[in-house]
Amino acid sequence: MPLTPVPIADGQVSGVDDLGAAASSVVNLDIDEAGINRPRPPLNTHSVTGLGASPVIGSVHWNGYLIVVTADRYIYSIPDALPTVATARSTSTATTQLEGSASRVTFALGEDYVYIAGGGQIQRWGPSLATSEVLSNSPPCTHICALGNYLIANDLDNPDRIRWSDIGEGAWTSWPAANFTTVDARPDPVLGVYENANELYVLGDETCQVYGLGADPTLPFEVVATTNTGLGATYAATRLDDRFAFFDDKRRIVVGDGRSVEVISDAIQKTLRDLTTVSDCWMYREERGQHSYIVVRFPTEVRTFAYHMKTQRWSELKKYTAPFQGDFPVSSYTYWPRHNYHMFGSTAAAGGLYRYGTGQELSSPLVCERITGWQDFGSAERKQSNEIRVVMRRGTAAQGATPGALEIRRQCDDGPWSEWQQISIGVPSDYAQVKRVFMRRIFRRCRYHLRYSNTDNTSIVALYDDVTPLSDGAEVAA
Repeated sequence: MPLTPVPIADGQVSGVDDLGAAASSVVNLDIDEAGINRPRPPLNTHSVTGLGASPVIGSVHWNGYLIVVTADRYIYSIPDALPTVATARSTSTATTQLEGSASRVTFALGEDYVYIAGGGQIQRWGPSLATSEVLSNSPPCTHICALGNYLIANDLDNPDRIRWSDIGEGAWTSWPAANFTTVDARPDPVLGVYENANELYVLGDETCQVYGLGADPTLPFEVVATTNTGLGATYAATRLDDRFAFFDDKRRIVVGDGRSVEVISDAIQKTLRDLTTVSDCWMYREERGQHSYIVVRFPTEVRTFAYHMKTQRWSELKKYTAPFQGDFPVSSYTYWPRHNYHMFGSTAAAGGLYRYGTGQELSSPLVCERITGWQDFGSAERKQSNEIRVVMRRGTAAQGATPGALEIRRQCDDGPWSEWQQISIGVPSDYAQVKRVFMRRIFRRCRYHLRYSNTDNTSIVALYDDVTPLSDGAEVAA
């Protein structure tokens, strides 16, 4: 059975035992529909003057501005026309700072203002205001959204209610006492309030209720659907085209429309349920190049999972902090269409913004790796591997530079990992795509570890093992 392919197009399946045939770890690799592995773009610092030294807890693009909120409750605006200059819309005056102590924020977008909730009363800012201002009649809340010309929020003083403003953005400063409804599918507290496709989604810790716009102006929202699927963490939801993806009360990642749910986390289910702290989970959707991701962050657990919606494969995102892979250090995500930037808030104490770029990742190498599942190549008998062949993009290092290298090692049966072997990326004259690595071994089952950490352009197309069956204990002569 010469040149038998080793699967490298599959996603991470860390929920099952790592003695199985599925990949146990896929880190920092984009895998396209053709099954080709490429390093994801690295995070680069996006230098901004005027931004305070505090971790970012939320961001959104609105009406020609990137709006950024930091942990010290300050609000900043960065205009499309000046993407490296931030203006503080908060001052030392308390009424210009975001109320509350929630660890994250939510936004609602109006025509005249952007509205922000962070555990206290709602704050707003627009170009007509020098500083942001508080909606002093609004309820204390963590979630807000705009639907049907109303501003809608949860009510921390009455956890089983949602409340809404007067109609029309000009009246969103007014919140009549009668403008509420009790969410009563089950007496579970309201954890999240979202809108999508002209419907209101109210997520509790056990249920999801969907409301549509009704004809009664005194009670404008009517229940249209309910499911017994709750929210597993306060901010663990992200909008898709006409549905939501969220981390549910059963520690699953699901996609639903309020009528039914589809579980997409089977491949990493045990991993999710083994996590200790999930209360700070948050999620975002990322559309980049050929790829479409749902990203699920567990900051305390230092785990970030990415689900490729086209190929339905999981992987992980990590940042290398010598000598180990560490946390993917982002606290918010916003796509900035004017510049085609993918913007990230920093978790660092000094705050700041990142965006996808080139070269190293925040002054460290971007380490990409894959550990394949165990392969027996269709036979439980002993076999001999004569060589490994890798098909990859090469010749991309600059002429005269020291090229990077793809590293490969393997583990056979119950033995230790072998030493790393390197395959040079090569300078422009090194155009051969197929490289042979001589790692002769005798085994019944084997797995492979690929690692790449250089900035030279590469892609890993295929991996083969030249395997020969052994009969009666015979070994192939060298």
